[in-house]
Amino acid sequence: MVEFALDPVKPGDKQAIIALSEKIWDGHDYMPKVFDDWVKDGGFYCGRVDGKLVSLAKYTNHPNGVLWLEGLRVHPDFQGIGYGRLMVDAFFHHLGEMEWKELRFMTAEVNKESIHMAKGLGFHLLATYDYFFLMKEDYPRGVIVPPNVTQCNDADLAWDLVSSSKEKDLQKNQYLAHWTAYDMDKKTVGREVEKGHCYVHKNDNGEVDGIFFVFHYPPYNTLSIAFMTGTERAVSDLMVYALATCKKEKYDMLAIKTNCPLQIKAAKAANMSTSEIGKVFVYSLVR
Repeated sequence: MVEFALDPVKPGDKQAIIALSEKIWDGHDYMPKVFDDWVKDGGFYCGRVDGKLVSLAKYTNHPNGVLWLEGLRVHPDFQGIGYGRLMVDAFFHHLGEMEWKELRFMTAEVNKESIHMAKGLGFHLLATYDYFFLMKEDYPRGVIVPPNVTQCNDADLAWDLVSSSKEKDLQKNQYLAHWTAYDMDKKTVGREVEKGHCYVHKNDNGEVDGIFFVFHYPPYNTLSIAFMTGTERAVSDLMVYALATCKKEKYDMLAIKTNCPLQIKAAKAANMSTSEIGKVFVYSLVR
């Protein structure tokens, strides 16, 4: 009988985790790039079978009593023989001893195992998004930065625009920070404005008629659009601004997860493609 143990990941586990990640997502797993930060942050656990590291999982404390789950991995050499189930059982037993109001995680349509796990544990589907991206080799030539897009340093203005938008409801109140989602509330907006992630669009009369939040996601050198709302022209210009930023900063990819019609239209107009991983889901389990 194998001996399974759930342990916090330690700095000395890095090489074992790099080896675990080599065959995941065709060698493009972000795990080695976030390892150091996750160890410092805490909530990063591994499953060991007879002392060998075979699985991973991470939780992060979000505001409003939410625990965000991510990084569930099973070493490819140990998949299909029950170790994933052992990890899930041990990890969720550990979570059950903690204080939280809700568990959430994000996964892709292609990840059938995660979806099956979510349903089996009683999670419900909170939101569904299309995932659009554009790689650097496909960036258009001669992109001109729209002069009517400027950085926003006014958190109250930003919150007024966000809170009154239909997109806030369409996106199920989620701020989509690439592969993490936060509640789209006043604190989140204020934090992102302070970080310099917020930009507004002005019409020809100088009136603000659009806003979006973008940030650089280092593990994949991506510019990610986390939230956007505005008139059709505003959304189009904000998308062009994002493309121009990608070219200027030499980012490898522009990405957006959305279920908002105007944003989907703007993404298609920018020749962004839907990802081969399919739609993106956010699952929730309320205590």
